[in-house]
Amino acid sequence: MSLYLSVAYFLSLWAAWSSLFRELISCFRYCTSDSLTRSITSSS
Repeated sequence: MSLYLSVAYFLSLWAAWSSLFRELISCFRYCTSDSLTRSITSSS
């Protein structure tokens, strides 16, 4: 039973971290694309 609990805990922890990582990646992409477009529009 303890093995099942540890597996469930690991799965829930991995799901939480993967969702947080996905949020960070999307925010990073948005920020980089926004800064890129801003630098392109300011240079032209």
